Amino acid sequence: MPKGQICIKFNEVPEGTHFIKGTYSWVNESEGRKYVDQGYGTVYDPAEKKEIKQKPDKPLTDIPDDFPGKNHFLDAGITQMKDIRKMKDFDQIPGVGKSIGNKISDYLKENK
Repeated sequence: MPKGQICIKFNEVPEGTHFIKGTYSWVNESEGRKYVDQGYGTVYDPAEKKEIKQKPDKPLTDIPDDFPGKNHFLDAGITQMKDIRKMKDFDQIPGVGKSIGNKISDYLKENK
């Protein structure tokens, strides 16, 4: 993930892709911008369960690429570091176990 990811709800399926019309997927940011610009879909907020009508001019997540378990948080609809910093138990996120949780704790201590 060079610059992070955004969530796209696909209204049409780009040829040669695995996406399904009417569903959303997390894709890398540049790919997502391309799909939105070409009219295949819109930016989608899975936490709010709504489409975001504007084009993604800035990253929709501030979670760094090197953050442990980043994809698990994005899949759970958590896109902001402020929300992660408020969490006490990271294992409430599907896919985040004790090992990744410890790495997250260490990361947060080192990157205040």
